[in-house]
Formats: sequence, C-alpha cells, structure tokens
Amino acid sequence: MPWWCCGRAWTCLRIASYGGHALNPASLTALMVIGVGLAALVERARLALTSPVIVPFVLFTVVAAVGVPLAPSVSAAATEWLRLCSILIGYCLLYVVLTGQEKVRHALIAVLLSGAIPALVGIGQFVAGGKRTIGDYSRLTGTFLHPDPYGIYLGLLTVLAVALYAAAKGYVRPVSLVLLPLLIAALVGSYTRTGWVAGKVAGSPVSSENVEPCFGHSISRSSSHTSPSDRE
Repeated sequence: MPWWCCGRAWTCLRIASYGGHALNPASLTALMVIGVGLAALVERARLALTSPVIVPFVLFTVVAAVGVPLAPSVSAAATEWLRLCSILIGYCLLYVVLTGQEKVRHALIAVLLSGAIPALVGIGQFVAGGKRTIGDYSRLTGTFLHPDPYGIYLGLLTVLAVALYAAAKGYVRPVSLVLLPLLIAALVGSYTRTGWVAGKVAGSPVSSENVEPCFGHSISRSSSHTSPSDRE
C-alpha cells in the first residue's frame, strides 16, 4: 500500500460492523475519547460548565440524538452522533486543561502540526492521480472520506498558520512557514471552494497588528499560568 493511502485506511479499514455499518479505527477512536474524556471530566464538571458554549453545545447534542432512531440508517446516524459527542468531550477537556496561556500556545502549535500528515497524504494522492474524479479533475481527499470536509479543514489550518506566523516568535515562525505551502497546495488540490473562500475571508485581516491583541501574549511569549479558579 502506498504511504499516502495509510491515512485514508484509518477511516476505511473495517474492524467490525453493527447494523450493516462498518466500525473503523476512526469510530473506535471517537468511542475512546468519549470514555476517557468523561472519566477525566467527572471531577471538573463544574469548571467545564463555566464555558459559555457548553450548555448550548450539550443541548444541540441532545436534540441531535432525537433524530438518530428516525434516520434511514440508524447505525450510520448513531456513528455520526458519537463523533459529535467526541467533539463535545474534546472541547470540554481542552477548556479545563488549558489553564494557562503557555498551554494555549502549545495547543495551537500542536493543532498546526497535526495538519502536516493530512496535507502530505493529499499531496501524495495528487502525485498518484487524485482520489475522487469530477469532470476532468481528480480531487484530493487526504485522510478524509470526502474532499469537502478535507478542504474546509485545510482552510482553517491555513488561517491558523498565517496567524501564528504573524504573531509568533522563535521556532514557531519557521514551522508555520514550512507548513503553509503544504497546506495551501493540498487545499487547492481538494478543489473545495468553500475552503478557499473561508481561508480567504478569514485570512485577509490577519496581520501582526491584528493578531497580537487577539492572542494576547500566549503566542509571542511565555506567561504565568492561571489557576482554574480564575475562570469562575
């Protein structure tokens, strides 16, 4: 198997099935995030509830659960709902764990670095002739199942790379500069116009003067940690 197919295998490999719907490593990871995340949040539930978006997010998840038994494919709908739950749990974990600006800085850098493999997989697919042909063009999917979410993901990471390059100091700037052309190349190859527009609109106001006040001192320099009680 070519190396650029390994990422896609993460979502295509069939481990088991339920109701005719395949359980792949990505779905298994979502279940693991939910289980481990809930265990970690037991003692920090009160802190997580201080986030202004937690309650609306929970309500949205509950409403989404109502449609699961009404879906044409219950197993597929349940899988997507579990993925939504994993996003909710992941956000809660980040909110309670990132208690200092330096931790936020490290988290943003980790998010940016996480885009390297999906971008390289997409570029590898381009070398091999693309993955999803539309007309005369073969769109790239990277580690995703469809080029649209792949392109939107790359568009968001492209904006993050530009923002970090504009506001960061030290090793973060060259890292952002190296990843930026990879992200842009994969984004163009995905042929996702939504991702193109999102990247253009969100990235146009980015500059060192605009980004620095938004990130505060979390990007450009280390600062003292704040305790969880500061959020309450």
